[in-house]
Formats: sequence, C-alpha cells, structure tokens
Amino acid sequence: FCLLCNHTNVAFRIYYSPATSTSHALCRPCYDSARDTILIILFTVVGVVLMTTVLYKLYQRFAPLHRHQQVTAAWHTFRPHVKLKILLSFYLVVTKVDKVYEVEVPDEVKQVLRSFGVAVSFGTNSFDGVLQCLNLSGYLAKLVVYMAVPLIIAIAILLVGWARFCITKESTSQAFQLLTVPYLLQLFFIAYPLVTNVAFEAWSCYTFTEDQWLQPDVSVQCWTDEHHRILTVAITAVILYPVGLFILNAVLLYLARHAILAKEMTLLSRSVDFLHREYDPHVYWWELVEMAKRFVLVGAMTLAQGTLVQIYAGTLLSAAFMMFQVQATPYTDPADDYLATASSFCLVTVFLCCIGYKHIAMADQVQTSGHTLNDEYKLHGLTLIYIMLTSVFGALAFSAVLLVIQIAVEGARQRRDMLASKARRLRYSVVSKPK
Repeated sequence: FCLLCNHTNVAFRIYYSPATSTSHALCRPCYDSARDTILIILFTVVGVVLMTTVLYKLYQRFAPLHRHQQVTAAWHTFRPHVKLKILLSFYLVVTKVDKVYEVEVPDEVKQVLRSFGVAVSFGTNSFDGVLQCLNLSGYLAKLVVYMAVPLIIAIAILLVGWARFCITKESTSQAFQLLTVPYLLQLFFIAYPLVTNVAFEAWSCYTFTEDQWLQPDVSVQCWTDEHHRILTVAITAVILYPVGLFILNAVLLYLARHAILAKEMTLLSRSVDFLHREYDPHVYWWELVEMAKRFVLVGAMTLAQGTLVQIYAGTLLSAAFMMFQVQATPYTDPADDYLATASSFCLVTVFLCCIGYKHIAMADQVQTSGHTLNDEYKLHGLTLIYIMLTSVFGALAFSAVLLVIQIAVEGARQRRDMLASKARRLRYSVVSKPK
C-alpha cells in the first residue's frame, strides 16, 4: 500500500502515486504526469472556449429571429442552469462520502464515484502528482494551493472587470459590480466544498499501535509541532472559506432582502442574483441552507471520521434536510423542487447503503479477529438514548417552531393590511375633502 520513492537514484524527478483497490502504489516519472496534466487542462480549456465562441457567433449570425425567441423561451422554461446547480450540489457531497466516512465500497462504485468526482471538482483531484513534481509535495502545500487558487482567480476577475471599466468609456461603477460580482459568487460556489473538504482533512489521522499519522500525508505524525502548524493553516482555511463565505453570502442576502421580497431589480439584488434567483422570495435564504449542508456533511463530519456515530449522524442530518426541503419547496419552478427532493432522497439512500457496507466490514472483522470489534464500530447505548429522545421530542419541537413562524408571518400580514387600510382611508379623506 505504501511506497517510498527514492529521488536520489533516478535522473529525473518522480512522484508518489498511492495505491487503489485495483493497483499498487507506484513511483511515476514527473515529466509524464506534469506534461500530460498541463496539456490536457490547457487544450480542454482552450477547446471549450473556442467551440463555445464559434457556436455562439454562428448562432447569432445565421439563426432566424423566431429561433432566438424559441431558444430564449426554452431556456427560461426549463432553466437548465438551475438543474445543473442542483446536480452539482448533490455530486459534490456524494463523491466525497466514501472518503469522508471511510466506507469501503465495491470497486465498481469507487470507479463511478471517481469519475463523477473528477467532473464536479474540475480535475483538481489529479493535481497531487503535479504539485509533487513542482516540489510542492505534502498536505500543507496542497492546502495552501487550494486556498490560494480561488483567490488568484478572483483577483483576475476583478482585474478583467477593472480593465473593461477603464477601456470602455460608457462603463460605470454599477456595470463593474454587475460584471464581477456574479462571477465571483459562482467561483466561490465551486471553491466552497473543495476547500472545506481539504481543510478538514487536517484532523484525520491513522492509528498504528500507539502512534497516529495524518491521513492525507502519512509522513506527518499527528499532534506534533509540524501537525500543529498544519492545523493553524487549516483553521485559517476554515475561517476564510466555510465560515467566511457563509457570512459573506448571509450579509449580501440580508442587505438585499427588501428588494428580493418586493421583487425589485436593484443593483444589489441583481448582483447577487446567483444566490436567490431560483428560489421563492420568502425563502431567498435557501442557499445558506445548502451551504450549511455541504459544510456539515463533507467538512465538520470529518472530525468523527470512520465511526458508526459519524455515518449515523450523516444519515440523520441528510434525512432532516430532505424533510425540511420537502416542506419548504424553495424553488420557483416545481420541476426544480422535484429534482432537489429526488437528489436529497438519493443522498439519504447513499448514506443507508454506507451503513450497510459498514456492517459488512464489521461482520468481516468479527469473523477474522475472534469476535472483537474496533472502537470505530462500537455504538454506545447512551448515544442511542440521545438519538431516540431527540426523535421523540423532535416532532413537538419542530411543530412549535413552525407555530412561532406562522404567528410571526400572520402578524406581519396583519400589520401590512392595517397600514394599507390606513393609507386607503387617508387617500379617501384627502380626495373627499372639499376645496
């Protein structure tokens, strides 16, 4: 499984490729990995940009007017961008489940998850070999790169927007905001789960006899000075991305709440349209719920990695989110609600399957180790008591919260009706007053 790559006995730099379920650990030459990865990324990006540009120009030039209208109407009717966002949110969690929860799934499932993982992470999973070839080996270097790349891209977006603002005389500060903020929000939407998952890996350790070693970098012994330095950087990453981006989006939505509820197109509400456009106005904050789900399921749950408590907690949380989503129906299009509900149900099903695989591993260990279990497979009775009591009283607590919300909504409606009635009486008295 492990292999030490000797860099001194070869004429070129090599990097470590870890073992998988279908292959042994290998030391691969860097010139192959770095060259192939960089060329693939470069040609893919250039090809997609060129193809998109050519197709768009041909469409604009040769497509008749009625075809433009049909395509525009179909886009607004079927809203593929919203459905893509829902699926992306789903697969960003599902492709990390086996790794975060340390579930040994069959090889066929691993290959499928790996394929989807490469797609939704835009190939960042294959950067480890390239980083080693650039003399940036180790978990700390990987974490710093994951933190820095989104910030560099964000600065590039701001510079492009500023250049366009300076070159085009008709541009205004409002146009600069509308040009840059949506792209920044989309960038952070992608970076949020990727950085979150990598940052929380700093708390994942293997246990060998009496020592513990960092899972993403087994050359680092846990709870040593080196590991404490890594934890400092990881905490910074958590503050900047999971916590910082959540607070940033919450503040932006809070500042734009009046315009969103009134369905007014202000500068701020248009700039943060990516955060709320697919949701009903009264649940404009639903994107924060999605962020919290990704943060907990693929981030914070890493702190209890590999235990039955972790997988049961993940299952309960995903089921609770599905129930909340079914009740809220946050999307303006019912088809999007159906897709989101189906995705949540599939997520719960994945967690239930992972529980099954955990019990299979537990049965195998009982059979091979003389009826003894590791601590990771033990579920204490006190934990079950807490779960049972929470489930028993959860319905009452949830109904009480709903009652409070309904009372608040009804009170706000009555106040609006009262103000509207006073305004009508005032207008009537002004109109009917003799001159």
